[in-house]
Amino acid sequence: MNRGSQTHARALVIDLGGVIVDFDRTRTYRALGHVTGLPFAQVQQRIEGTDLRDRYERGLLTDEAFSDELVSLFPEAAAGLKDLLPEIWGDIFRPNYDMFEALRYLKGLGVVLVLLSNTSAMHFNYVKKDYPEVIALFDRIVLSYEARKLKPDRVLYEDVIAWLTREHGVPTGGMLYVDDVREYVRQSQLLGMTGHVYVSHPHFIFWLRTLGLYVP
Repeated sequence: MNRGSQTHARALVIDLGGVIVDFDRTRTYRALGHVTGLPFAQVQQRIEGTDLRDRYERGLLTDEAFSDELVSLFPEAAAGLKDLLPEIWGDIFRPNYDMFEALRYLKGLGVVLVLLSNTSAMHFNYVKKDYPEVIALFDRIVLSYEARKLKPDRVLYEDVIAWLTREHGVPTGGMLYVDDVREYVRQSQLLGMTGHVYVSHPHFIFWLRTLGLYVP
């Protein structure tokens, strides 16, 4: 097929962390270890041994409530830890510049872009601050903490499908879904989308080209 070949793909629904931007939660754990004087493993266990992150990303906690609960896990911390949390918790992302360019190109082809992410306010605010030009590419943004649901809740997908159909006339068969979590991709496929598990940028580009979307 050549670049002019027709494709049924008219919308791309895509994840944020692990796809558009890389992330490393250990940066948070190392920073907290530095502030508290605790070993990395102990910091990690205290956080991951709770459902705190899950409730925050589900929108069940305000930023204030999340910060209070997190600080309470570290009574050893000096005063002022709460003021440092937006940076300590938020600064875990690194840009995937190849994906940035691919999204710009797809936008230029007229593909409707939707961001669908399990994330928290602190994390998304950090991404918006650092990469506003990328966030501006999206026609719609659906975030777990605002929707109060986490992927793979089918309601999130059904809402996006209904919006794309209603506002842009995109049939379900013309919707692509990309995520680095196989379970989330599977949910999209069960609802009729064409799904792709993101493992690398070259693999992603090859997949797009098999659908007739010739992204450089």
